[in-house]
Amino acid sequence: MYNSSETLEECLISVCEQDYPNYDVLVVDDFSRDNSPEIVKRYPVKMIRLDDNYGAATARNKGAEMASGEILVFTDTDVILERNCLSQIAEGMSNGNHHFSGIVGRLSDNSCPDNFASSYKNLYMHYTYGLLPDEVSVFYTSIAAIKKEVFHICKGFDTHYEGASIEDIEFGERVTARGYKFLINKNLMVKHLHRYSFSDLLKTGFKRAEGIIKIMLRKGFSKGEKSTYQSSPLSFRRGIYITFFLLVCLCLGTIFRQSLFFVTAFLLYFLMLGINFPFLNFLRKKRGWSFFFKSCGVIGLDMFAHGLGSLFGIFSYILGKKY
Repeated sequence: MYNSSETLEECLISVCEQDYPNYDVLVVDDFSRDNSPEIVKRYPVKMIRLDDNYGAATARNKGAEMASGEILVFTDTDVILERNCLSQIAEGMSNGNHHFSGIVGRLSDNSCPDNFASSYKNLYMHYTYGLLPDEVSVFYTSIAAIKKEVFHICKGFDTHYEGASIEDIEFGERVTARGYKFLINKNLMVKHLHRYSFSDLLKTGFKRAEGIIKIMLRKGFSKGEKSTYQSSPLSFRRGIYITFFLLVCLCLGTIFRQSLFFVTAFLLYFLMLGINFPFLNFLRKKRGWSFFFKSCGVIGLDMFAHGLGSLFGIFSYILGKKY
């Protein structure tokens, strides 16, 4: 946790009321400046307070180091767990799935902050994780479990990452590259309490894309592996390319004052919407037509933010910033 007083109590209640009988709770305080430590003291958990703000990777590694169980379960202080969450994980890790080293869940389709940006982001994560195959390389720390032995063999999260970034994506890729396997349980769902503004939505996409492209540059784009660095569907990634062609057409149309470029840009936008219609239709079914039409506008901006993040990641990597 770091300055988590707004959501911490709801998270701790859900963690402490699990129906699984045998577990310990460790809360790693990454040098919070608010009253989060005082809130933690009201619950039957062990708190580990770091002497500086090191970031999520270091904090999670410290918690894993101090944990006594055979299975490590990670969650965040802006997450609410269902009461049977740990039971599902324990059953999944022992019910004929011994060849899997970890289990990953996903966000539910009900986000607690109900503003547009939070709902859009939450539903996007729910939808995309629902498309993943049973065996995945993502390690989504809103709710993810791994055998402690495997965690330590793979040396935990990369502490080069500052703050809460994409250290979980990098960790999942690194673990599965060594031959270990993660199973996604799509019924293992948690609620997300984080509130996104519209600018937060775009910034998150930018930072995520920047981080992923740097992982790919550090480790190589193709190693003949089936695992993926990301959970985004192919339609979304294609939409990013289309959005850039669209912007090029708009620029050319403005420079040369030719209507053909504007018509092409208009058609490209509808092409992008078309290939992402399954996602947009999913949003319509969950939130209605008004939400659908807003999403038709926002998805293009979201893709553009991801594309800019990718470009920025490439250039900053070339200039020597590897993380």
